[in-house]
Amino acid sequence: MIWLAGILAIALMLAILELDPSQLYALSNLSHQVNSERWQAAAYLLLALIALLYGLSYLISLFLKTKTSLHTSSPSISIKPLYVTPYTQLRQQGLFQPLIKLATLLLLLLAVLCNSVAQRLAFIEASPQNNLYIEAVVTPIGLSDKRLAVEEGEVVQGYRQLVELSDIQADSLQQETSVTPDSVVSNKLPATMTVMLQSYQSQDSPLNQLAPNQQLRMKLALQPLEIKDKANADEFDEYRWLSSRHATAKAFVVDTNYSLIELGDDLTLHQKIDVMRYQFREHFLQLMTERSQQANHESSKVKDSQDEVAVTLSLLTGDRSLISDDMTALYQFGGISHLLAISGTHVLFLSLLCAALATAVINRIRPSIYHWLPRWQCAFLIAAITAFGYALFAGFDVPALRTACMLLLVGIMRYFLAVPSIFKMLLVLAVAMAWADVFVLWQAGFWLSFVAVAVLVAYSQRWQRVDKQVSGTAAKAKQHLFSLFKLQLWMSLALLPISLWLFGKVSLWGFVINLFAIGLFGSIIVPINLLASVLFVLMPNNALSAALWSLLFWILDQLHSLLLLLQLTFQQSGWLYSEMSLPLMGLLLLMALPWMLPKSMLSRGLSAVPLLAIAAMVYANEDVTKDSVHITVLNPKDFNYAASLIQDKQQAWLLLSSYEKEYKTKKASEELTLKQQTQLSQRLYDQLKEHKVEQLTGVIVQTATTNLAPVVAQLNEYMPISYYWQAGLTAHKLSVDKALMGSSLQAQSCHATKQWPESSQADLLKAKLDFDSLSLKVLTGWEQVKDNRVWDCTIEVASRRPIYLSEQGKTEQLFTAVGPMVSGDKEEATTSIINQDSNPLNIAVFYSSSKPQLAQLWQLICESQTQSHDTWLTPSQSIIEKSMVDSFSPQQWRIIGQNHASATLPLKESYLYWQQPKN
Repeated sequence: MIWLAGILAIALMLAILELDPSQLYALSNLSHQVNSERWQAAAYLLLALIALLYGLSYLISLFLKTKTSLHTSSPSISIKPLYVTPYTQLRQQGLFQPLIKLATLLLLLLAVLCNSVAQRLAFIEASPQNNLYIEAVVTPIGLSDKRLAVEEGEVVQGYRQLVELSDIQADSLQQETSVTPDSVVSNKLPATMTVMLQSYQSQDSPLNQLAPNQQLRMKLALQPLEIKDKANADEFDEYRWLSSRHATAKAFVVDTNYSLIELGDDLTLHQKIDVMRYQFREHFLQLMTERSQQANHESSKVKDSQDEVAVTLSLLTGDRSLISDDMTALYQFGGISHLLAISGTHVLFLSLLCAALATAVINRIRPSIYHWLPRWQCAFLIAAITAFGYALFAGFDVPALRTACMLLLVGIMRYFLAVPSIFKMLLVLAVAMAWADVFVLWQAGFWLSFVAVAVLVAYSQRWQRVDKQVSGTAAKAKQHLFSLFKLQLWMSLALLPISLWLFGKVSLWGFVINLFAIGLFGSIIVPINLLASVLFVLMPNNALSAALWSLLFWILDQLHSLLLLLQLTFQQSGWLYSEMSLPLMGLLLLMALPWMLPKSMLSRGLSAVPLLAIAAMVYANEDVTKDSVHITVLNPKDFNYAASLIQDKQQAWLLLSSYEKEYKTKKASEELTLKQQTQLSQRLYDQLKEHKVEQLTGVIVQTATTNLAPVVAQLNEYMPISYYWQAGLTAHKLSVDKALMGSSLQAQSCHATKQWPESSQADLLKAKLDFDSLSLKVLTGWEQVKDNRVWDCTIEVASRRPIYLSEQGKTEQLFTAVGPMVSGDKEEATTSIINQDSNPLNIAVFYSSSKPQLAQLWQLICESQTQSHDTWLTPSQSIIEKSMVDSFSPQQWRIIGQNHASATLPLKESYLYWQQPKN
C-alpha cells in the first residue's frame, strides 16, 4: 500500500508540474474561479479526513475486539441476529480493511492534487505578466550564484543573486511604458517579492560586496519568466530552474546609489547563517588573492591555485560561485561533478565527529546524564542537531536535507523499536519533501540523491556477500579492490539511465576516476576540510587550520593535474551520448526491477517483455527515417547563432549562421573570444554526437562573418570535416586562413552556382539516375559585388527521397518520395528519368541572411530559381522581406529556432497582483 501510494503521489505531482499555465487555469476554473488559497485549504481538509478515517476505523476495530472478548469470556447460546448491518457483512467477508485503504489512497491522491495545484497557482499568481519598472529595497537571500567579473573593461561573467524585494513602489518609467496609472499599479504591488537579480554592467561591480545582512534601495526592471517548449530537450529550462528557487521574475538594475547600503535590522537565523557563509567566502577570496600574488613571484600557474581554493569552498559551504567554467568542465569530464555538492558524506562525517566529541566530554565531565538519557539517545540528538544545522548552513541542498531527515527517521524508528524497510523510508521521505515543495521535483539533485541511496541499499541487500576471510596483505588488497570495482560497476550501470535522462551525456571516464576519487574525497579531503573549518570557527586565523587547508590545496592540485592530463590526451573521447525519454526510462526500470528484488518475488524472465518493447521502440525510430534526408535544427544556446544539421545516410552537413549585435565594437564582432569559441564548439559537438554523427561531410557558414572560422577549426579537431564553405571568403581570406592554421582543412568560397557533389556531366547523369542522391546548391552570394551585405549564401537541398524536419524533439515529414518506380524494364525507367523534366525534386531552401539588400539584389538579377512547392527554412534571427515571399511563392515558409511561450496565467483580477493591460 505504501509503495502504491508513494509512486502514484509522485507521478501525480509530476503530471501537475507538466501542465501549462492555461491548463492549470482550466483545471481551477470549475463552477467559479478557485484561487490557490482554496486549493491549499482543500488539501489540508483532505488530510484531516484521512486522519479522521483512520481514527474511526481504529476505534471501531478496538470496540469490536472488546465486544468479541466479552462474548468469548462468558459463553452463552449463540443467537443469529435477524438483521445484519452492511458493516458487519463487510467485516465478515474481510472487505472492510481493503475499503478503508482504498478510500485512504483516493483521499491522499486528491490531497496531493490540491496541494500541487495550490503551489503552482500561488507561484503564478505572484508572478508579473508584463515588464514592470519598480523601486524597492533589495535584501540578498543566501549567497550570489555568480559574481560580476570584469576584465579589461569588458564583463566576462554576470552577477546573479536571489533577492527579496520589500517596500515596492512603481517607478516613474512605468508611466511611460504602460497605459495603467502609477496609482493603480502601486495598489496591485505585493508587500514582498522574491526575484533573481541580474546585472551585466561593469558599473554594478559593488554588488559583489552586498552581504546577506545588508539592504539597498534600487530602481529595477522586472521581466516575466518565460517557459520553453517542453519538447526542446536541448534547451536549458530557465523557468523550471527559477521556479525551483521560488524566483517569480528576473530583475535588472536600472539605477541605484551603492554608497547608501544599509545594515538590516532583526536578522533571522537563516540570515545569520548566510552571513557566516559570506564570511567564509570573503576569507577564501583573500586566500585566492594571496596565492595569486605569491604565484606571480614564483610561477605563472595562478589560475590553478585559485581553482583549488574555489573547490575547497564549494566542498565546505556548497558555494560554487568562485569555480571557473574550465574547472567545472574538468570535473564533468572526470564524471565527478557530484563530489562538489554537499552530500551525505559531509553531513554524516560532521555529525559523527560532533557526537563523538560531545559524548567524550560528557563521559569526562558529567556521566550522570546517562541515568535519565541513554548514551545512544544523547549521541543521536547531538548528531541530528548537527546534521540539520549543517544542512541549514549549506542552504538546505537536497542531498544534505535528505541525509539529515534520514538520520532523524532512523533514530525515531530505533526509539520505537520499529524495523521498517529502508526503501519505504526513502519513499515516504521523498513524498514528504515533494509535498512541502513540489518544485523540488524539477531539481536534478533530488532524483540523483534518492536514486543513488536506493541503489546503494539495493546493492548491500541484494548483491553484497560476506567475503571469505583471506590471509595476506596482497590477498586482502585484491579482495578489497574487487569489491570496490563491483560496487562502482553496479552504481555506474544503475545510474546510467537517469543520468542520460537528466543530462543527455555521461562521461565514461567517471567509472575509472570514481574508483579512487570517491574514497579520496570521502576519507581524506572532506574530513580535512571540515576539521580545518571547525578550527577556523573556534579560533579564526590559526596556523593549524591554514596548514590543513594548504595540504588540501596541494592534494586537489595533484588531482586536477591528473584530470587535466587525461582531458588533454583524450580530448572529446570517453563520452556517451543518448536521448533518454521518460517512457524509455520506465521500461528500463521495469526491466531492472526483477533483478533488484529478491528472487522469490518476480521471475527474471519478465525482464524480456520490457526488453522487447525497448528493441521495438529503437527499431521503429530508426526505420522511420532510414531511407530519407533528415534535417535537424540544432540549439547553439546562444541567440547570436543558428545551426542546422542535414543527414543522409553517411553524409552529414552542418549549416551555421552568425548574427552580431550592432552595438558591438569592431574587434568584438570580428573575432570570438577563446571562451566563446570553446563553449560554442563544445555545444555543437555534443549535439552532433547525440545525433550519432562521427564525421562531417562539410560545414557551411552562410553569413559573411569570420567569427565562426575558429569554431569550425575546433570542430575539425574533434571530428573529421571534408569541406568548409565560407560566405564572403574572398574579403576575409587572411583571417580565415589564420584561424585554420595548423589544420588540414581548407576553406572554399560559398558563392552562387556552387554545388555538391562537384561532378562532370556523366557523373551528373549517374547522380540523376540514383534515387538516393542528395545534392546541395548555392543560390546566392555574389562576392564580385563590393558590398558585404550581398555575400550571404542561401543553400538549396534537393533529393527525391523523403525529407524530415526535426525541431525541439518533434519530427515531421516535409516531403514524400518522388520519381518513377524502377520496377519494370531498367532501360525504360532510365529513359523516363532522363527525359521527364516534369519530374520534380524535393527541395528545401535555407535562407539565413539578416541583410534585406541580399533579397533585393536576388530579385533583381535572378529569375525565380525555386519551384512553387519548395519549403523555405529560415532562422528566427534573419530578416524576411514580404516582396521576397511574393516573388518566390514557396509552398511553405518555416521559421526555425528558439520558441518561447509565456508562463503567466490569465486569472481573474481579484486573484492576481499583476493584471496590467499589454501595450
